[in-house]
Amino acid sequence: MSYIPTNNSPSPLASTLLQGQRPLEEQGQVQGVGQLDGQVVQIVDRPDTQLQAELLLPPDQEPPRQPIHQARLVATPPDARTLGRETLPSREALIDRIGAPPKTDITFLGLTLHKMSTGYKDVLNKLDAYHAVLERFNAPRNLGEAGDAQLEQDVNLLADLREALVALENSLAAYEAGGSHTHKDTMRTLLGQVREERAVMSETLDRADGLRPGVTLNDLIGFQRVHPSLSLDEVETLVQKGWNAQDYGAMWQMTLDPHGITENDVRKAVRLDYDLATVRAYHAARMPITDGSRAGAKMGGELTPLGKGAINSVSKGQAELSDGTRITGVFKAERPSTGALAGAGLTAGIDENRPNWAPRNVVTSRLDQRLGLNIIPRTEIVVHGGQVGSVMELAKGVSPQINGNFSMPLPPQVAQLLRERPEVLTAYIQSKGFEGGELVGDTLKVINEELRGTLDEEGMPIIENDQIVQTLQGRDGMVSTNFDDPVLRRELTKLQWLDALTGQVDRHGQNYFIERTPDGATVAIQGIDNDMAFGARITNANATSNAGFRELIGEDGHRDLGFKGGRLPGVVDRGTFNALMALTPEQVQADCEGLLKPDEIAATQARLAHIQQHLGDLARDGCVIDSADDWSQPEVTRLLGMGDRPGDRIERLRDELAGQGKSEHAIDTEIKHLKTRMEREAYSQGYVARDWVLQELNRLDSMAPMLDVNDFAALLTPSQTLPTAQDA
Repeated sequence: MSYIPTNNSPSPLASTLLQGQRPLEEQGQVQGVGQLDGQVVQIVDRPDTQLQAELLLPPDQEPPRQPIHQARLVATPPDARTLGRETLPSREALIDRIGAPPKTDITFLGLTLHKMSTGYKDVLNKLDAYHAVLERFNAPRNLGEAGDAQLEQDVNLLADLREALVALENSLAAYEAGGSHTHKDTMRTLLGQVREERAVMSETLDRADGLRPGVTLNDLIGFQRVHPSLSLDEVETLVQKGWNAQDYGAMWQMTLDPHGITENDVRKAVRLDYDLATVRAYHAARMPITDGSRAGAKMGGELTPLGKGAINSVSKGQAELSDGTRITGVFKAERPSTGALAGAGLTAGIDENRPNWAPRNVVTSRLDQRLGLNIIPRTEIVVHGGQVGSVMELAKGVSPQINGNFSMPLPPQVAQLLRERPEVLTAYIQSKGFEGGELVGDTLKVINEELRGTLDEEGMPIIENDQIVQTLQGRDGMVSTNFDDPVLRRELTKLQWLDALTGQVDRHGQNYFIERTPDGATVAIQGIDNDMAFGARITNANATSNAGFRELIGEDGHRDLGFKGGRLPGVVDRGTFNALMALTPEQVQADCEGLLKPDEIAATQARLAHIQQHLGDLARDGCVIDSADDWSQPEVTRLLGMGDRPGDRIERLRDELAGQGKSEHAIDTEIKHLKTRMEREAYSQGYVARDWVLQELNRLDSMAPMLDVNDFAALLTPSQTLPTAQDA
């Protein structure tokens, strides 16, 4: 004999014993049902040799002397019919269903000449009798703590309830058999309900003497209605965990949605002591309920709107991480139905029905912590305001490409100058293309918003009083970055290595922050908005770029996939090299478990293998950098892909075409094509070279307003001409 699992959620015992699974017809003959470790199991007759083969015992090893048991929950989920089962209606509710009360008897001088609606009235009377008995169950009853006399009394009460149902069933059957009755469809539906309810009461009566302390008769009846196959042990566990039958049934009802939570999610929710509100949050987010996706962080108080990304809006508030660390965090609620997945995410292999953005952010943070790169703010799952999502520690600094208002620290001397000359501040800010600015201490707050028409979630204008609603919205802009800074080069390249591992396809200039000193030197870089990672199709670490993915799938041409990653860098710092080379597939599995799907984990492990092979080549070629100062060397500049400045390439082309006698129109057209080509090429290079090229192209065309940190030092130069209102 052995105990055979019957669903896909083996207990820890089963996980260690069961190496492979076969269809039930190959596993032996079912002899009955029993319990193991509090779990309902099927008892199956099967030879010991078969068990030994499943355990993969070496030929020379003796089989265990004690019987080997395999356990898995037998209890099947409640079906849609039981979940949708309604309680029996009251007299008033039945009359409402039928649409009219029973007819009044015909009487004369107090004598009844003709009785009307006798069958209808009898059904109502029997229904009243049933509810009268049912009311006696309203007070909590604890059979486990009652004496024998109380137990017998309560069992008799349950028997009375069953008898009331039998009487009601007989009345309804007689009504249906009558020839002149006019409400047979409604009564036939009620008859089916009564028969189901009677079966519930009969089963409850049979099991009542096994009730545990803390489980009432009402509990048993309620759970018997929605999930008849639950064992008494399971009912007791549910009651102890605070579940009632109504909420429990509502939780299972969610599994009927093909894109919602699954049966395994429900079982896990019970084990993790989730309440119905939490389960509903996961269901709405289409996020799996696992140990890995458990909400470890907490957020309290009101949140302040912070901004809007490509996928979700974000808010700021106070949070506490799972280890007790208190942070100012950025909350991003999980919103699966955004339509934003039609581009890069879908191409990368992210499931559009269950994209699970928050888990992707969390795994990115976990891998960053494991590698010790400190390039991603700590991120954890959180449930707040009835929504599940992620909370990320607020990153310091400002992005090189910005949208909306932003702040920059200023050298104290510059801040003092601008305080003394506010007209210079206004003229300077406006001369750079921004709306305005103000000083708060030594920090410059730049206003970069404009009134624009507001769109709804479908991208359509919101109209009120026949006019498009206008709201202040952020404008695109840039903050100049010194791409010769060795710290910036090292840290931005470090971020690219991590993104290669995570398969990040959306690392543009608004998705990382640079923390600077007041004089503009880089302190640190942190990657934010890590949604678009871990696509199952990104099985090659170079495939986060447009060109790299096209190569992976064997596609020619220049089709823009919307990917904003890059090819693997040609240089690496020693710390990142050591961390990535030491990372194992098993560690990747551990950090991804319960958060990503198996094919997404496998793709991550494949990228790791590719990265480690490439790192081996870099070590052989002497491209592993030990000193921070070496990142400013010309050879490193070349390895990063930073060749001729875009402006120099444009001038050479202009001179070449002018020498050929080309017209100004023809020259401008060719230069436009060159700029497009340079921008396209930039997205196939490393992050440092890419964002350097984009910044230089913006300097040439002033496509977006740009704040240049180098201007601050120039303002202090005596010979420097200060901006005036005419400059603006």
